[in-house]
Amino acid sequence: MNKRSSFPSIIFLLLLVLLFFAPLVSGRFIFFFHDLKAFYLPCKHIYSQELSRGNLLFWTHLGGGGFPLHAEGQTGVFYPFNLLLYGLLSVPTAYVLSVLIHYFLSGLGGFFLATEHDVSKSGALLSALSFTFSGFLISHLFHMSIMTASAWLPWIFLFFSRGLKRQDWKQFLLLGLVGAMQILAGHQQVTFISFIGLIIYGGVEFVLHVRGKKCLRGLFLCLLALCLGLLIGAVQIIPSLELIPETGRGDKLMMSYFLSGSFPPQNIITLFFPNFFGINSLPVRGLCRLITGAEAPNPWIVGGLPLREAHIYMGILPLMLVLILISDHRRMKKFPFALLMTLFFSFMLMLGKYSPLSFVWHVLTPFNFFRFPVRFALLFSLTFSILGGIGWDVLWLQSRKAQQRMVSIFIAGLILMLVFLIVAQKLVPLFIPSLSSQLKVHFSEVESVPDSISDEEPRGYIKAHHPRSEKIIRGLVAALDVGSVLILPPLIIYMSLVLAFGARLIFPGRDSWFRVIFLTIMVLDLFIFGVPYNPYITRSEMKSLPQTAAYLEEQMEPFARVAVVSKTRPDYYAEMEALYGDGLYNSLLHPSYNFFWNISNIGTPSPLILSRWQKVLDTVGLSFSPQPHQERQKRISTFQSFLRSARISHLISAESLEVAGWTEQFKGQGARIYQDMSPFPKVLCFTAVKYLQHETEMFETVLSPLFNPETEILIERAAETTIEPTNSVVLPPGTIREKIFIEQYTSHRMGLIVESPRPCFLLITDTYYPGWDAFLNGENATIDRANLLFRALKVGEGTTNIQLVYKPFSIKLGLFISLLAVLVLLLLFFQI
Repeated sequence: MNKRSSFPSIIFLLLLVLLFFAPLVSGRFIFFFHDLKAFYLPCKHIYSQELSRGNLLFWTHLGGGGFPLHAEGQTGVFYPFNLLLYGLLSVPTAYVLSVLIHYFLSGLGGFFLATEHDVSKSGALLSALSFTFSGFLISHLFHMSIMTASAWLPWIFLFFSRGLKRQDWKQFLLLGLVGAMQILAGHQQVTFISFIGLIIYGGVEFVLHVRGKKCLRGLFLCLLALCLGLLIGAVQIIPSLELIPETGRGDKLMMSYFLSGSFPPQNIITLFFPNFFGINSLPVRGLCRLITGAEAPNPWIVGGLPLREAHIYMGILPLMLVLILISDHRRMKKFPFALLMTLFFSFMLMLGKYSPLSFVWHVLTPFNFFRFPVRFALLFSLTFSILGGIGWDVLWLQSRKAQQRMVSIFIAGLILMLVFLIVAQKLVPLFIPSLSSQLKVHFSEVESVPDSISDEEPRGYIKAHHPRSEKIIRGLVAALDVGSVLILPPLIIYMSLVLAFGARLIFPGRDSWFRVIFLTIMVLDLFIFGVPYNPYITRSEMKSLPQTAAYLEEQMEPFARVAVVSKTRPDYYAEMEALYGDGLYNSLLHPSYNFFWNISNIGTPSPLILSRWQKVLDTVGLSFSPQPHQERQKRISTFQSFLRSARISHLISAESLEVAGWTEQFKGQGARIYQDMSPFPKVLCFTAVKYLQHETEMFETVLSPLFNPETEILIERAAETTIEPTNSVVLPPGTIREKIFIEQYTSHRMGLIVESPRPCFLLITDTYYPGWDAFLNGENATIDRANLLFRALKVGEGTTNIQLVYKPFSIKLGLFISLLAVLVLLLLFFQI
């Protein structure tokens, strides 16, 4: 297909993307919910601030006592699109453009990948639309790193296919460049999924279609491209590898952790009924309430998996076309065996613990780096969409007899579906409690449940003994109702398509018109599903300052921190409501939401939590681990001295706190603020020092009631034998009278002047982490890990000028390797 004939389809795709996200394009609205609110956009706020200051290192002191934001990866700090957009534009505008660019890139890649498989331009457009507005990409819009990384998947397959087919090494170099873009986009699980997909697809292609020297040449060029991609991404990979040992991911975790988030087999029904397990969209739920006067079922967790992670809807037409392709493949010149194998194995892998292939998580190390096997649905969605495009071309080659058979099958399927839904809707309330052992066990944990539900309550009746189980049964019954908003839209679309197939039999020879009709129905289908899926708010609402943040901005001293006291992590529904709406999530200034207001929160800002901080927060009652409120209060009281040493001056809680030493200072918007009137200084000098060599011993000592952080400092290394050959150095007890002046404090640099009458250890209550260098009067000095979490410096008698600078070697090494790899790629590409 030439570029000219592709141009109208590409323009049409672009217009549809702009139409789909029309509220974003208007400039008034923005997405601000779930992880966008809880993590991504707050991190982008810091990112934008640092870029405006000319910084390319992204250490933030606003979360967890200090955190290497660039190393976490999901912020995508070295991703070229992010550097350009967030470096030049405001965060809301940059985010909107990023969404539009990457959804268009997804579709454009899908379009050209389909044409590479000899699909017609209308079929390629269908593939592009199916992938761009697929359930996976729409439901993961709130995962910015998944969204941006996923946009490059079709391009990876495209350049691999071109390189292999044409034996063109430039195409393989482009494959390496696109792979690097995916790495830098910041979600390494998507990169791993792409790599597995390439192994499956490429392996089948090599076996079936490549022989002899071409096979060896292709393998060599493919490996060269992948190596160059990894090397270009080194600026992100190396800092991330440095971070992992400091996090919980560096510990040995149970295999069940990595297999959590497997695709429940019953969710295959969402290929046809996307809302069968509930309505994720708040606008649609509101519309349902307005029309029916009843509350629409919330999306309930299926098999322990949030519904947002399990949507694989790609439109009803592509599903019908894939069935046509499989049943009538003999009309094809070349059977897409590699795509079908990729589709099959991606489905098997996304099943995770439910799959016969679950053993790979036990025997192949890269698999157990990541949770949520369900995300192999990305690979499934792409291959399914391309197969739908191929099926589109098969459709127009069918004989009249084949068309009649196809229409008969689709009509029979519609009748059987209606009968099943009507019958099942009556039977589920009667038999679900007695037939489902899982639900029965679930019920019995609370109270005995009747063997059946009375016909007087056709929507399900379990009183109020177990709200979650009641929601499940009510949701199932509502889903099986033919008139329900959960079922009706797909049924209408399906009936419309069946009528269109029938009309084509009546009016033969008008295929161009029917192409337009089919594509129009498909666009309506995808828009009905996807447009209301993610809620918008106005930009002014996003910038609305919570009362708690306004109070703390005025009252907090420099270098002080807040902590959130949460009774427990909310259940899925309460958490979703909080993240969708304004509510307590805003008022409590949860990590990382506090980033917007430049208020330091001791809570950790990232999915990759520094493990030491996590253990400490669990112990002192300030984490999201399930703990009763009374237990949290008790722990806060027990570890009051540690909280002071960590510079926690304010606690924010939704419930009242009765802890000695903390007084309520503010109450509003459902939150209360308590203040400790005597937190430690940011920097303190000690002459009483104790050396401990092991993390476990340090942890037990720091949180022991016998340890007084006001008078003693713990250093995590061997004792200095020149002072005393034991693990304890006894100098004059307590702190000494010193003068400390903090002259500079930014995210990457700290400047102090210390005047001390004798040698001492300087405690700085910021997180100890590799990459920080210290200079005492211009000379290099060692930074010790102190009191389990913080930094310490040994300073001498007299006046000492101290500079702490964050300049990690991992960034320097990664940047050098990346730039060198880019240079090599350019030299090879242009044959210089």
